Amino acid sequence: AHGALRVELYRCCACQNITRFPRYNDPVKLLETRRGRCGEWANCFCLLVRSIGFEVRWVRDWSDHVWAEVFSEKLKGWIHCDPCEEAWNK
Repeated sequence: AHGALRVELYRCCACQNITRFPRYNDPVKLLETRRGRCGEWANCFCLLVRSIGFEVRWVRDWSDHVWAEVFSEKLKGWIHCDPCEEAWNK
């Protein structure tokens, strides 16, 4: 599946359709397909933020959700950035 490390199956609760969901960790493929879960988007976001010189870290919580935090010199702290939830500092 184009370099996907694994493929998950998703069943829609409303219509019972099953969709194959490849888990791409290649940022180019992720941006091309625009299909990923929070971990893939956090990885891609971290790569892009690092490429422009910011310090960034990957965070996972007990619900298995993943996001990024970017260090702000101005604020002297970590800023929550969730590319999957469109959330900033929440």
